[in-house]
Amino acid sequence: MLEVCKSQQNEEWITYHDGKRKLLDTLKTPYWYSDGTLIGLLGISRDITERKNAENEIKLKNEELSKLNSEKDKFFSIIAHDLRSPFTGFLGLTDVMARNVHNMSMNQIHDFAVNIKTSATNLFRLLNNLLEWSQIQKGIVPFSPSIVNFYTLADECVNLIKEAALSKEIEIELNVPIDLELNADKNMLQTVIRNFVSNAIKFTPKKGKVNISAKLKDGEAIEISIVDTGIGMNQQMIDNLFRIDVRTTRKGTEGELSTGLGLLLCKEFIEKHNGKIWVVSTVGIGTIFNFSLPFKAENI
Repeated sequence: MLEVCKSQQNEEWITYHDGKRKLLDTLKTPYWYSDGTLIGLLGISRDITERKNAENEIKLKNEELSKLNSEKDKFFSIIAHDLRSPFTGFLGLTDVMARNVHNMSMNQIHDFAVNIKTSATNLFRLLNNLLEWSQIQKGIVPFSPSIVNFYTLADECVNLIKEAALSKEIEIELNVPIDLELNADKNMLQTVIRNFVSNAIKFTPKKGKVNISAKLKDGEAIEISIVDTGIGMNQQMIDNLFRIDVRTTRKGTEGELSTGLGLLLCKEFIEKHNGKIWVVSTVGIGTIFNFSLPFKAENI
């Protein structure tokens, strides 16, 4: 007596003699005699390779879209919260000063002026970072590497932000060979150094130290380190530093504002140079931001 068993449907990869692989949707029905002897197998198959590839492509696009939406949400979060807060503080300071300037002593006026300048500087940096970030996402930031003297560039960056260090009595050391050169986009590299050093100053208590060093490694890349004696970070904070979908902001040792956007810019710019970035930090001891860049023109 002939018996027909339940059909089985599967997806199977088949490799042909020429090495090509195809994904088949198969439907197999075994036929048996009543004594358990297999008579044969009736099978139907169809090639679903293209459909599967299309499904995988859609899945990949959905993941990319989800990432873009996350970045957009972060961007608007920064605008909505982190931009409103410093503007509120800035407007509050100017309002108090405008209404009470005639009754204030010169020392009080000086203190207000210093606070207003600090607020304005923070606002400028935030707006600049927002502008650069939006330009990166649009792909309109020009990348123009050229031979750059790193000592001169780092010294210029330090001079631009030295007042923030002086106000906290933080010593900035520049341990860089005077003749050290590399092939890099000057504007991007300045943004990276300014952000890293500003970040170090922000999270270093008064009378601390920030050290900028650079060295040629294996004749292939220049390795740059920004070391501080600040409050440090735990491993979870380090792991989330360069993720836009995770909020890592915290205030500096003097209440300085932070969005985390500057570090994201640094990572984007370093990777634009085919460079690498890594962070070492110990809570209560300090943080080291390291990054390496190719120094030869043909390496970029």
